Amino acid sequence: MKEAVKDSYVDTGTASQLLGITPRAVRKRISEQRLTSAREEQTAHAIPLSELPLEAQLRYQQTQIEGVAEADLAGYRERYGEEGLQRLMERLQAVQEMALLKGDKQSTQRRMELAETLGVKPRCIYDWERKYEAKGLEGLMDKTMRADKGKPRCMCLLAQDRVNYLYMAPGKLSQNVVLRNLLEMRDRLGSAVCEECCHNPESMNRQEMLARGLNPGESCSKAGKGLLVPDTRYALNRYVETLDRAVLTLGRYGEKPFDDLYMPKCRRDKPERVNDVWFGDHHIFDLFVDIGGGRAARPWLTAWMDACSGCVVGWAISLNPNSDTIIESLETGILKTKGSEFWGIPLWLYIDNGKDYRCKRIEGDGVTDYEPGKINIDADGDNALLKTLGIGVTHAIPYRARSKPIERMFGLIEGQWIRGLPGYCGNGIDLKPEKLMENIRKQRLMTLEEFIALWVNRILPQYHDFKAEANGQSPLEKYRSHERAREEIPSPAILALAKKLRVERVVRTDGIYLAGKRYWDDALAEIIGQRVKVLYSRKDAASVAVLNEQGFVCEALSAENFRMIGEDEERLEAHLAMQARTRKAKLEALRLPTERVRMLDEMATEVPDMAQGATISSIVHERAWRGLQEAEEKQVRQQEAVQRANGSIRKRQEAMGALLLDMPDAN
Repeated sequence: MKEAVKDSYVDTGTASQLLGITPRAVRKRISEQRLTSAREEQTAHAIPLSELPLEAQLRYQQTQIEGVAEADLAGYRERYGEEGLQRLMERLQAVQEMALLKGDKQSTQRRMELAETLGVKPRCIYDWERKYEAKGLEGLMDKTMRADKGKPRCMCLLAQDRVNYLYMAPGKLSQNVVLRNLLEMRDRLGSAVCEECCHNPESMNRQEMLARGLNPGESCSKAGKGLLVPDTRYALNRYVETLDRAVLTLGRYGEKPFDDLYMPKCRRDKPERVNDVWFGDHHIFDLFVDIGGGRAARPWLTAWMDACSGCVVGWAISLNPNSDTIIESLETGILKTKGSEFWGIPLWLYIDNGKDYRCKRIEGDGVTDYEPGKINIDADGDNALLKTLGIGVTHAIPYRARSKPIERMFGLIEGQWIRGLPGYCGNGIDLKPEKLMENIRKQRLMTLEEFIALWVNRILPQYHDFKAEANGQSPLEKYRSHERAREEIPSPAILALAKKLRVERVVRTDGIYLAGKRYWDDALAEIIGQRVKVLYSRKDAASVAVLNEQGFVCEALSAENFRMIGEDEERLEAHLAMQARTRKAKLEALRLPTERVRMLDEMATEVPDMAQGATISSIVHERAWRGLQEAEEKQVRQQEAVQRANGSIRKRQEAMGALLLDMPDAN
């Protein structure tokens, strides 16, 4: 039988099919003397079958049998290797030899000799003959699974790549559209596509991809037949079902659905104490409210959620979230107020990377170290809120909303209490109510004040009493049952000074100018011409706190200009007295060098350096707080004086008018 195989020849086309390459590649191998050709005619090659690989020889023998299924030689080689193919060839040769000796008296003797040579019993050869006649080459194989199990046999590798490319695109093409595209490509390109296919072992595209370090995919055993595409969508549907769902979701639906369903996630332990960590963030409600003037807008929530209990300990609702709403909501959670169970300074804040959270007013310069967990009343000059209160900061990973559990709290509130309210707009086009625009045009919305009242009286209490599990605790129950991380409460003076903005100004002869307004206090008369630090709040522009290198100076009020005529005499006298005190203080300062020189001469000692650093001490905080209270009282007195002045001028004018009426007519 071996002689029969050696004496067999195949032409170029048959060799290309057996080797899985194009006829052109076969002729190239012959020209490179990698294959032998016996030219019996000038127009055709005759390639010895014995020079082909074992798999190709077996495939050729398989083509000579009709009416049996094609055996999976690739899968058999993958499992059993070349040795397995060699054993399969020996079995095939034995069966074919016994077929030639059928009816011969020497067949029994020859079967015993073959069995001894192959190391099996003669009965095995009987079994091979029977199975070969029924199943062909597959009957001689040891048990194995198809190498392409689960892969379509009616689609080539390039067609599968095309399906992946089209079906996993963001356009969400249907399977029918993908199949129509494949059929058009097959009819337009024909068999020429195999010449450039990256799965063809002989193509230049495959060699180029390998040279660039790219993966061209597995080699195709069907090269030369063009793009193999199923004629119906059922095979395509079955192939789509085998695609990697994670890759399909990422390509077809985007990163967010992929992150939700297939991104590996970690579990983090919650703190064991209340106020250990607060999560903070802004959230825009899926709701429109009436803001007056026929306009509608979506309100924003700035909230702080306790990580241990899940309670919303501090919040602020506005139309424009910024650093002011952050500080306002943080102050709400820290201070102990009547009717609220939430109070205390957090040990750590977990916030995102927004510029309103990372501003100097809240975090400071980001350079100076401080001790979290302790009120730093001697914090350095930037006077940042978190440094003063001793609150540590951790920033979430940028563009990773899932790293902040407060996002889940926002989702729960939207789903449980916001959805269904008048003006609800949903968080996607598919959730947008049909009558939303009609409700906005006809002003069937809540006002901002009504929504805030609803938030305070219904939504927030119901959230704090909400139990995710029947036997679990509500956020409020958790808050009450756990100990606090910190017990101290900052004084209003410290909090008031720490939460203010800070700028530098030069004290002019008429006061300090800030945002187009003039501020004055008599204490500024002593430091005219000096550069000072001005602390102010956007919401409270009636007064500003002034600090210099020695500490707190005063709380300066918004000043009013004097009238050219008819100014209150008491106010003028107070101003002149202040000028006299200023002149007297400067004269005394002018005489000081003389006294100091005399003392130096008499005592012959050095004057110690009394200079001190610019720090904010607890005394400074208290002085600033008293200054603010005195400034408010002074402002009230000034307003009363202005009213008295206006009253006296009005009485004088009324008296003059009455006098004119009493005069006799000149005529």
